[in-house]
Amino acid sequence: MALIRKQVICPYCDRKIYLGDCPIVATNRGSDAGQFGAQFGVGGDIPLGGADDATAQRYPVLWRPPPPTVKSEPPPKSLFGRIVDALANVDEDEGPEEDEIITPISSFDSAWSDLPARACTECGTPLPDEIGDRQIWKIGIVGTTGAGKTHFLAALLKEAAHNQGLRRWGIGEFDLVETSSELFRDRYEPFWHDHRVLDPTNPADAPEVVFRPLIVRVTLLRGTRVLLYFYDIDGETLINRGQRARHASYLRRPHGLIFLIDPVMIDSIRKRLPPDETGEADKPTYRRSIRQGDLVNACISDLEPGRARKTPIAITLSKSDLVITAATRGHPFTFARQPDTGDPIEATAAEMAQINREVREVLGAAGELDLLAVADRLGPGAPVTFHAVAPIGYSPRPDADGDRIAPTIKPLRCLDPLMAVLSPWVRDQLRASL
Repeated sequence: MALIRKQVICPYCDRKIYLGDCPIVATNRGSDAGQFGAQFGVGGDIPLGGADDATAQRYPVLWRPPPPTVKSEPPPKSLFGRIVDALANVDEDEGPEEDEIITPISSFDSAWSDLPARACTECGTPLPDEIGDRQIWKIGIVGTTGAGKTHFLAALLKEAAHNQGLRRWGIGEFDLVETSSELFRDRYEPFWHDHRVLDPTNPADAPEVVFRPLIVRVTLLRGTRVLLYFYDIDGETLINRGQRARHASYLRRPHGLIFLIDPVMIDSIRKRLPPDETGEADKPTYRRSIRQGDLVNACISDLEPGRARKTPIAITLSKSDLVITAATRGHPFTFARQPDTGDPIEATAAEMAQINREVREVLGAAGELDLLAVADRLGPGAPVTFHAVAPIGYSPRPDADGDRIAPTIKPLRCLDPLMAVLSPWVRDQLRASL
């Protein structure tokens, strides 16, 4: 038994709910309410996302919380009784009420093969098992079409989870939950095994993204235990205000924002690149017509009042290998070097501070002054940092079948933006140094 009569915010619909009010649903079954109604005496099922669409995935209800019991007021105590209670220092409300005691999911009679879970009372989405034990932090990854969000996520999770690249920062746990691990294998692992460039994120999948995040269990310094939520959503949805509001609600109150800036969409950089490096065959007119600073400013404006100055923001040049190619030959960029995992944390922080200055100089020389103005707009002390990453490390080339292949995959500094947005909880001095 556990006392969980408290409000939590559903990570999927952002509404406040009581865990004790949540029904238990079978996440490993299709909709067979008749069978469950006979077995459990409850019947009915819950549609994912609270949708009424008959084609939506539905979860059979195994158990519903009993209705609250109407309790009569106890008769008033006599003066003698109140004096006795006062002398004995008895708390009138000592001990939880019966309806505040929440039975663990594992204690229900339902078969474990049904993978029971609590479902949000508002949107019907099954909640993570650790919803009452861990905080939930959402990391928004934002960029226009072609910025490399999917490859960045693939490299970030490969380095942080599979290679445990954050242990040197004092993060003792960084592991994909099982459902997300399956999603990673299906969606991202082919990139590493076959070296084939991943397909662009399909805009038709946008309505499901908020319900299908990549979830990571993380234990930070001093034992803080959290679930990190990452979302892979297409650029077309992000640049449309209405679509962003409908399908990317997690951008309203994120714990960190990583903006990926595509250098191919910066005129002065693209003009210095060979045609085969720019991906000119991939809708060049569309990609050139969007100012990336507009998207950054729009997402910052979407933040709830008071969050803009507090939310860590990492403005990140993606495909930094192209920036190096476009630069004057021999220009010594710090972000062109792989970080030395044997360096002390202080040296790595100093290196990130140098990269922060270099990226600001690159953006300034390229005329992207609206991106530089973000920090000024939010005011002094706002946690805005600048980074450069290369999720692939080398420009892909088409093979005989027309598929784009990366013969060598060598991600570069993809953990830096994540460490910057986590720095308020990991190392305060890291944020100060930047």
